[in-house]
Amino acid sequence: MKRSVKRWMTPSFLLDTFQVLVFTAVGIVLALDVTGIWGISWLSANLNTMTLIAVCILIVSTFLERRVKLEGIERRLDGRLDKIQYGQTAITQLIQENQSPGIKLQDGQDFPPLETRLAQAKEVQLLGFSLVGIIIQYGGFFLKKA
Repeated sequence: MKRSVKRWMTPSFLLDTFQVLVFTAVGIVLALDVTGIWGISWLSANLNTMTLIAVCILIVSTFLERRVKLEGIERRLDGRLDKIQYGQTAITQLIQENQSPGIKLQDGQDFPPLETRLAQAKEVQLLGFSLVGIIIQYGGFFLKKA
């Protein structure tokens, strides 16, 4: 099916078309009644009721149209979110596969001084919540290594 024909068959487009038809029909009937061109006695007697019914139909169809459009947006976003999560999983696996064991510093244990442990290091990576103390204490050492 051609793309333009597919667009015409979407619920959103059909609801838009329905809204336009209802609005046009109500507008024509009201214009004919107000001008006196079409003097139907039952229409004049029930004009308020008919107008209220038409407005309610337009409100319901507008809500339906918005819901259909929002569901379409939600489906597209869910698809993109799935792609992002898949990519994130792949990146996490790559990081885990290529991760070097490194050195973990633990509180309260006796370790040789940091300068001794990192003397032969060609690359230093530090990870922690706050590394201010390490940077202050070993800043000169890191500058020399750099």
